[in-house]
Parts: sequence; C-alpha cells; structure tokens
Amino acid sequence: MIRNIPSFSHPCEYQNKGYDALSALSFPTSGARLCSLVGPAKSVAQIFLAPGGGLSTSNRQIALAHDVVGVNVRAESYFGQPAPSPRHFHAPTLRWAFSNSRQVAIWSAPYPECVDEIGRWICGGALAASSFHTTIETVPSHAADWAAAVARWRGMATEVRFFGPEGVQ
Repeated sequence: MIRNIPSFSHPCEYQNKGYDALSALSFPTSGARLCSLVGPAKSVAQIFLAPGGGLSTSNRQIALAHDVVGVNVRAESYFGQPAPSPRHFHAPTLRWAFSNSRQVAIWSAPYPECVDEIGRWICGGALAASSFHTTIETVPSHAADWAAAVARWRGMATEVRFFGPEGVQ
C-alpha cells in the first residue's frame, strides 16, 4: 500500500493526487513529473517525461511500488520547438522506463490518429498482467531514433509497436 505523501515543490518530485488533483493535467515542458493515482483496487504511477531532468532513484522506486506504471515521453514538437531526440532526455530515467516496460508504443502519428489503437493495446496488455508501459509521443522523422534507444535499453520481455502515419506496425 502506498502511503499518502504530500506534494513537494520541485516539479520532479512525487505528487499525491489526494492533495493536488489538477497536476494530473499539467504536463511538464522540461524534466519529469510523477503522479500517484490511488483507487480502491489498484494504485497507478503516471510519469510524464520531457527533455531535461528525470526522476531520482527514490522516485523510480516509489513508482515501482505501484500496481501499474505508465510513462509518457513527450518527444513531440510543441511551443514551436523542434521535436527532441532521445539525447535530450535524462538517460537513466529512459533506461529505467524502457527496461521495466512490458509494452512500448512509439507514436509518431499526429493526434488523434491511432489513439484508439494505442488504448486498446495498452489496456489489453494490462488485462494480461502487463503492469508497466511506456508511450513515446514523437514525430515521424524521429521514430527511428526512438526505436534505436528502445532497442538498446529494452527488457527481454518488452514488446514494441509503432503507431505512425502509415498505421500500426
């Protein structure tokens, strides 16, 4: 059981949804954010990664204490900036996410294309006991860079799928 921990002021620190429900809607533009969603049956760690800093070792341990862990890597183009590549992210946090994930979705199609397919795949995996998944939101020109980073650091049981403009692969 995850105990209630109050929010920290640093954006990369733990935030408990009992104290700050709106931060679940606040996606970082740099660094990382760990949100804990605790329900009557399961606890979910939702992690948002943007270029820059990552999660501390203790925050990664907190995330793993949850029943389900979801990581969203914000590697799309936003605020007029070019899409970042894996080298713009905190390498230890990416390595941790990819090596622990049972499912990694590399999503290069523009939103909302493929959103239903990704949801079905991740939910299907969760029903089949996949407790850790990562979604990389990127652009088609960087999909190969992300695939190489995932291949370098993925776990033995990690399944990788591409959700791009050409469809699901």
